[in-house]
Order: sequence, then structure tokens, then C-alpha cells
Amino acid sequence: ARLFAPWTNTRIPKPGAMRSLRACKPTRPNADGGTRITRAGTVKARPPLPREVTKYRPGDLIRLSVKPGLTCLWQVRGRSTIGFEAWMEYDREYVRRLSPWLDTAILIRTVWAALIFLLLLALSFALSGRSRPRLFVAYCLGLVLALHAFSYAFFTVNGAQAWSFPVPFRQNNLFMVKSDQLRIPEPDAVRAFHDRLEVDRYRSAMICDPSMFWIYCEPHVAFLWRLRLADGYSPGVPARLAALPWPASVRGPRAIVFQSGMPGPLLALLSVKYAIVVNPPLYYDLAGPTARGRLDARPEDVTIFLNPFAIVPRHFFARAVRPVADLAEAADRVKRVVAAEPPTRIMDESVVEGFPVATRFAADGAIRASYRQDTIQIQVDTASEQRFLVLNEMYHPRWHAFAGEREIPVFATNAVMRGVVVPAGVSTVTLRFVPFISTRAGRLLSTGGLLLLPTGWWILRRRARPPGDSTAPATALRRQSARSRPATSLDLD
Repeated sequence: ARLFAPWTNTRIPKPGAMRSLRACKPTRPNADGGTRITRAGTVKARPPLPREVTKYRPGDLIRLSVKPGLTCLWQVRGRSTIGFEAWMEYDREYVRRLSPWLDTAILIRTVWAALIFLLLLALSFALSGRSRPRLFVAYCLGLVLALHAFSYAFFTVNGAQAWSFPVPFRQNNLFMVKSDQLRIPEPDAVRAFHDRLEVDRYRSAMICDPSMFWIYCEPHVAFLWRLRLADGYSPGVPARLAALPWPASVRGPRAIVFQSGMPGPLLALLSVKYAIVVNPPLYYDLAGPTARGRLDARPEDVTIFLNPFAIVPRHFFARAVRPVADLAEAADRVKRVVAAEPPTRIMDESVVEGFPVATRFAADGAIRASYRQDTIQIQVDTASEQRFLVLNEMYHPRWHAFAGEREIPVFATNAVMRGVVVPAGVSTVTLRFVPFISTRAGRLLSTGGLLLLPTGWWILRRRARPPGDSTAPATALRRQSARSRPATSLDLD
């Protein structure tokens, strides 16, 4: 709800209308929906709008039991930085603690900052010709600003809006929890989820209720439980992942988010076998209601759905390769495969960007892969002819492949995957992620930056010296002072 009226609001009186308004008394709605005449106070809950009353929960109606006013707890504890629910909570707290002393404290907190600021500003202008008093006023003004910044930071971190457990980041505020409300999963609990979700072989997807999770919940869950997800890895959607045919309700500007319906065939193409409904036990690692003495969450504490479509594996040999010119053409081909079903047809013919010619490959032999962050070690059965190996992992040009000691090219495959041609007779393929800083250009750039530091220091030193003087600046100043000092004589008479 909007907490402040716009400038075009007709309820704002025009100049000269206050005299007639003093003869009237404002109306406010009762708990039963009617209205009654009352007199507004200075320190009381703000008069509600009709559309705000429709959003009230049963406990919020208590704020209508007191007269409306101009300022209250919500105004001195955040005002526009808090949401509707926190606003209602502060008004309920005010009604529970209603007393003249509380009204006085709220009134003082409402005006003290403005009065002190105006007073110090007036003193600063009044003492414009006196340096020391004006300097004292300036320091006092800086102190007031510093105290205001500290109190606002303290409220942002420790205010009631930050302690919203079990709803994290409610109204996009900061989120604070007690030590017993968020746990780091034990290895046994992580292993139980990995076994249930087959993390080494498949990805999963998260279903987050927007009324419970105000921000993206996928990154937190993925890092907490070390899961492989098809969504929520970063605050931005990679261009290749965004090029896939996602429904409009799924692909946002910064993340792929699932809230209800899920595109099963497309997720199957990305090796997503399970969908998990995120709840507080999974988000905070808290034991569910069926726990028997344990503290960590377990798979039985969450709801897990199985993707009914045939799942494309994490790695496979493609039987044929079709070359495409760019990402747009590859994404269009993937879109047709997903629409035709089943998505495993991509294993019969994969689309590869920059491949020279359409080719058929042998697809026999077992694949044994070890995935360890920036290194992938792949063991395959030797064959007398070359094969095309596809890894269902996000393509990036910094990945390099090696067959023994010889580097082989890595192709962008199926828009989002990696593909390499395994030469005949090769049984081991290694993929490594080589960051820019480890390349020759990156090392040259770093070395140049290090050389610029002493060079810049030397240039600044040279510019600080007087022209034509090669000595240190301090020595030059001492010599100049000695030359300009007047000669003195001693009269012995």
C-alpha cells in the first residue's frame, strides 16, 4: 500500500481552506466497516485509507480503537523504509503500550532532529564572522548527522522489520535470525539429500512461494546444501541460458524462477530430474514435524516431484552433429527438439556452433567422469574411430580440453552444453577452466599494472619538486627560507 499521498491527492486542502476545516471533525472507519465522528490527535495512528482497511488482518483492527493522529511509532522507526505489515505491527504495539509518556517520547523523536538541525544551521549563519564558534557549530552539526546515520543503521539491522523469521527478507528488508533458527547442515544431512536427488547425475529445480520468499531463494539453498540447480546460480541470467524457450512466467531479468508450472521437456533437456518445494526446514536446515530427536532437515521434510519426461544425461556420446552458425540458430533448433519431444532426441543429433561439416560419429563405449570445480577428468573406453562427447554443463569459452598433452577444441553444443571430439585411441580427456588472469594476456596486464605503481609514484614525486631543483622538496623549502631571511647586525657600541 502507498504510505504517502501523492501531490495530486484531492484530500490535500488548498490554501485558505484550513479555517473551514477547523469546524469539522474527521471521520474514520469502525471495526465493523462503519464510520464515526472523532477528533484527530497529534500522536496517534495515521488515519487509514479505505483500500488499506481491506487489507487488514483480524489483529490489525485494534489500531482503529484509538483516535487518528499525525505521527506514531511507524514514522519514527522507518517511515517509507518499512512495509505495510511492519507498519501495522508498529501501530498494534502503540495501542498495547498507549500512555502519555509514550506520546511524549514519539513527539520528541519526531521533531528533535529537525529542530536541532535548524538551530545549528541558524547559528552557523549567525556566527559567520567568528571562526572558532562557527567551527564549533560545524562540528556539532557533523556530530548530529553522524548520530542520525548511526541510529538509522542500527534500526535497519535491529528493527522489528529485520527479525521476520520464518519469512526471510520480508518487504525486501535486511534479515536477521537467532543462532537456533539457521543451521549449517551436517555431512550426514547433506549426503541424504544428495542421495535422494542423485546430485552427481542430475540437476534439480526449486519451487519458491513468492508470499513466503520475497527474494530469490535458489542461490541460498544451492550453497547451503551444495545442490546442482538449473536456476538461481547468479544475479544474472547467462545469455545462452536465456536464449532457451522459457515461458514468460519463468524467465525474469535476473534469474530463472519457478513458482508453479514448470516446463518439463526443457528441464529434462537440462538434466533436471527433480523439483523441490522450498519450505522453512530446507531453507533454514531445521528438522520437520516428523523429526525424532534430530536437528537437521531430511528429504522426507520437503516435497519432491519427479520430472515425467525422459532426462538427458549429464554426459553422452552424440550419434550425429549438425553445424549451426550462431547461438540464435542453435536455440531455434533446441526449441524445435523440445516441442517435438522427447528431449532425448538431442542425443541422436546435436547442434554445434562452428563445426566444419555435418558428421556422424560412433556412440558406443562407457563414460566415467569426475567433476571437481574447475577440472573435469573423463575416462572413456578406447575406440578405433573418433567420437563426439557432449557434457550437459554450461558452455564458456574459458574451458579448455586436453587429450593427453594435446589440446583439442571445445565447441558450444546445443546452445548451452560443451562438446569435444575424442580422437581415436584416446581414453582420457581433461577439461580445465582457465581464467583470464592465468592466460598470457592476463599475466602481461598484471605485470604492466605492477610496473605502473612505481612509475606513477616517481612521476608524482617529480611534479612535487620545484622546477630546476633535483633535491628533495623539504630541502628546497629550507634553502628558500634561509635565502629570504633578512640579515641582522649586532651593534657593539
